[in-house]
Formats: sequence, C-alpha cells, structure tokens
Amino acid sequence: MMLNMKRPNDRVGNQRRHFVHSMACAFTRTDLICVLALVAMLLGLAGFRLTGERGRIARCAGNLQKLGTAMHQFASEHEDGLPAATIVPGGLEWDVRLKPYLRPDLVVANSAYAKRELGEAVAPIYACPSDRIARAKPRSYAMSHCDVVNVGWPVNADSATGLGIWWGQDSIKGVLGDAAWTKAKQDPDSLPKVKLSMISEPANTLLLTELIRHDNTLGNIYWTFAKNAGEQYEKPKADATPFHNGRFNYLMVDGHVEWLTGLQTGGIGGTSGIWTIRKGD
Repeated sequence: MMLNMKRPNDRVGNQRRHFVHSMACAFTRTDLICVLALVAMLLGLAGFRLTGERGRIARCAGNLQKLGTAMHQFASEHEDGLPAATIVPGGLEWDVRLKPYLRPDLVVANSAYAKRELGEAVAPIYACPSDRIARAKPRSYAMSHCDVVNVGWPVNADSATGLGIWWGQDSIKGVLGDAAWTKAKQDPDSLPKVKLSMISEPANTLLLTELIRHDNTLGNIYWTFAKNAGEQYEKPKADATPFHNGRFNYLMVDGHVEWLTGLQTGGIGGTSGIWTIRKGD
C-alpha cells in the first residue's frame, strides 16, 4: 500500500519538474528573441545615424584621419618635417606628397601606369562626400596657412601662423635668399619644413580642414591652404543647404577630428586659436 501511495506523488513530481523545465526553455527562447530584436534595433539606429549629412560628416572625418596618418608617416621619413602646402619649383603640393603613403602597396616602378593607378586609387580620400561643387579631380581639404613672409623663418612654437607653407619664388628669395631659390629648382626637398616637434599643443593645432571651392583640385598649386574659416566654403549656386549642418571638420595634429563652427576655431581672421602654432591663443 505504501508503494502504491508514492507512485501518484512521483507522477506529480515528474509533471512539475517537466513543467518547470519547459518554462525555463520557454524563457530562454524568449530572452534570445528579445536580445536579437534589441541588437537589430541598435544596428538600425546606428545605420540611421550614419545616413544623410551626419553620415557624410563621419566619412569626411575618416578621410581627414587617413590623410593625417599619411602626414605623420611623411614626417617620420623627413626628419620630423611636414610637407609644404605648395612648392612651386617642381609643382609639389601636399596632396601629391601624400599619395605614396595612402596606398604604399601600389608604389612600384616610376612608370606612367603606376602613377596613374596610384592617383585613381587614392583620389576618393581627398574628396569630402558633402562637397557638391562639380569639378574634375576634387580636392576638398587644405592645410592651415603658414605665413613665412610676414612671420619669417624659422617658424617656432610662438609663431602666430599655421603649418602649410607656400614656397614660391618670392617667398623663397625673400625669406631664404637667391641661392635657396636656385637650389630649390634642382631639389625641392632642400627647402626647410615645419617640424612636428615645434608644435607644443598638438591637440589644439589645426593640420587639415575642408576647403570647398571650385578650383580646389588635385595637383593644383592653388588653394592648398586655408587662411581662415571665412574662406572655407564657396556655396554652389541655388544650393541653400548648409555645408555639414553649418560646421566644418578640423583635423588636429594629434590625429583627432573636431566638428566646429568657424567661431569655435578661435578666430575668423585665422591669426589665433587652432589656426596657429602659438600656445594658448
């Protein structure tokens, strides 16, 4: 009789354990579905944020960071010196100097084919996706202006000037002398460079930013530098859309990018704030 009395209780216990196990499995599947739904929602939200102008701003900042990395690689091979914005004898602009560092895998023989392939491969990095001015070979970026004519040489940590030098005949002869001009025509790299070691506040010093103009194109000796925020944007005709929602991307020497208005950069005139090497202005 005792055995018979225990069997119903065992069946009830088994049913209860089976029910608990089933409920646990059900909750596990429900939890999994909830997690997957949450992940899908977050991915969708991230995708939404990276579309439209916000997405273009992010891609533009990525371009600037790639160019900044190439700038530092150039400096590491040139005694800490940054490329000049433009060297007129030899036609060397900063964008030309950086191409080999953007796609080193394509740097082979000095053949016309190799040079053409290199240019076509890296050209998209120089174009901001929000740059709507139609032109061949767009270059949407520029260095900050280094005014060696008025500031003089050598540029130092207290100079109220930027980083991108225009080395033309007048500036070379006026600052360095006739002999330097003669030598530069044979060896453009003989010209002095602004060194990274001169920059005491790399996080607050501008290296590259957008310069959206119809004649800012790859390989062009003009518009290789921006003097101030006031000249950064040439609005296309019949285009009422503000560029980057009224701001610009600014790549600092330390490699980070800030999205700022012109006023936030420290001065529309370009003689203070992030536009100069000088500390604390």
